[in-house]
Amino acid sequence: MRRAMFASLILGLLAGCVIGPKVDAFPPARRPEGVGIDGSTTRQGSFTGELLEVRDAGLLLLLVPPATATTKRLVLLPYRAIHEARFDRLGAHYELKDGQPPTAATRERLQRVSRFPQGLSDPLLRTLLDAYGQAEIEQVPE
Repeated sequence: MRRAMFASLILGLLAGCVIGPKVDAFPPARRPEGVGIDGSTTRQGSFTGELLEVRDAGLLLLLVPPATATTKRLVLLPYRAIHEARFDRLGAHYELKDGQPPTAATRERLQRVSRFPQGLSDPLLRTLLDAYGQAEIEQVPE
């Protein structure tokens, strides 16, 4: 009886190691960037970028320039300003819609796949702003 229980435990542990997304199928696990994000805002239209940090008020993004802009920029996107947002390879369960903030579970998952899951320190934020030629984070209007 004990041997059967021990064997079941070992098999369960081994099976647990192979369930879930594989490293080669999930780009944030292979590179330093955060997960990609595509969506639209209630006022400014569509956007594409990278999730840098998850904050209480919204998402800190590095936006990829549209055809009319030349440089990337750091933007704080309030949850209330999001019409819809989709995250690369996370599935529909993690989409944000209609200005609703993410649930606690979704927020935790998004934080883990962001570039800075531990949050950005002030010196590091200043370094990023300087690198992109910004005096401060751009705020998207709600």
